[in-house]
Amino acid sequence: SILAPAGIIHTQTRNLLEVASTVMPWSHSGTFTCSNDPNANINAQERISYFKETAKSLLPMTDKIGSVATPHRYHNMYGHFLLPFAAHKPDLKFLEIGLGCDMGYGPGASVQVWKKLLPHAELWEAEYDGECVKKAIEKNQLEGIHTLVGDQGDFNVLDSWIETSGGNFDIIIDDGGHHNCHINNSLLKLWPQLNPGGYYFIEDMQVGLHFRFQPVSDQCDNVPMSEKVSEWQEHLIYQTMNYPGKEYKYPLPEDLVFVHCQAEACVLHKRASEVNDPYMYKPKDWEINA
Repeated sequence: SILAPAGIIHTQTRNLLEVASTVMPWSHSGTFTCSNDPNANINAQERISYFKETAKSLLPMTDKIGSVATPHRYHNMYGHFLLPFAAHKPDLKFLEIGLGCDMGYGPGASVQVWKKLLPHAELWEAEYDGECVKKAIEKNQLEGIHTLVGDQGDFNVLDSWIETSGGNFDIIIDDGGHHNCHINNSLLKLWPQLNPGGYYFIEDMQVGLHFRFQPVSDQCDNVPMSEKVSEWQEHLIYQTMNYPGKEYKYPLPEDLVFVHCQAEACVLHKRASEVNDPYMYKPKDWEINA
């Protein structure tokens, strides 16, 4: 055998590590792959930074990355979960509720971000203000975007959205009216329309207890979504244990794998397949009797 000089081995190893630091390790086929796609960076903090810097470069700038008035930091959850998902499935189907018609900078700020970060995705935007949507379309602010209009707290409207869009979304973002009934009813209708392995993001949950944002409504039970999510987390933690007297008021959404919460927001992840299930190993007879 021929031994290479140590310096050459070190250089080759370093170069391989440099390549690896810019890629996600898995492709559609489940094999290792190399990519220059920033969404596929295996370093989560660099993906978070990429989301943030991309949003900063676009005007008007979305408040998803924060501002003096609203110190949001949603780039953390999107960098962690959305970007690597998009790297794995570039042609994902995406729905955001809330075009931003009531924002001071006007509608469509987040649309620019999604078009930049998800250039191959099928993008849908849902908005309450139909006149605002019409004007945005006339101004070419929604080029390449599919639109839905109506009250996200109304089950009939949600049914019409599903019929028009065909449902079957990979990513759903609720950045709509923020009323508890809006969030609750949208989740009830749209969670079944989330594809296996998909993510459901809920923004601005911090206003769930604020009287100005939470008028009493006959559309739902008026329970803050934070209360339900908190119980779901506890339910997931203790679901393998049967504690006497322990009961839950809010049933877990079907196939919910985990709930990840950060400042002001949470993301729910849906079971993809049996890979998410426990390995139920059945011992052989000879192992039991050994």
